[in-house]
Amino acid sequence: MDFPLYKEWMGESNTLTDVYVKGVSEFMKYAKKNVQSERIACPCTQCRNGKRLELDDVELHLLRWGMWVNYKVWNFHGEREVPFVLE
Repeated sequence: MDFPLYKEWMGESNTLTDVYVKGVSEFMKYAKKNVQSERIACPCTQCRNGKRLELDDVELHLLRWGMWVNYKVWNFHGEREVPFVLE
């Protein structure tokens, strides 16, 4: 069973907080595990998944410019949206 990903850190305005830095670290682990490539889409506020960068550069972008808050489902990084089903 997959558990929901913790994403509250994405809304942090200060990218130097422990919460934000830990969130970036967890995101990078998730992306490395699921994408398995040396270059991944960069979800920072500048690139908005429009550029594929090396992993270290993506991490630097996220720490410098922040995570694009509209990136709710990390589909470029292996997450699949779960359809809402009425029972």
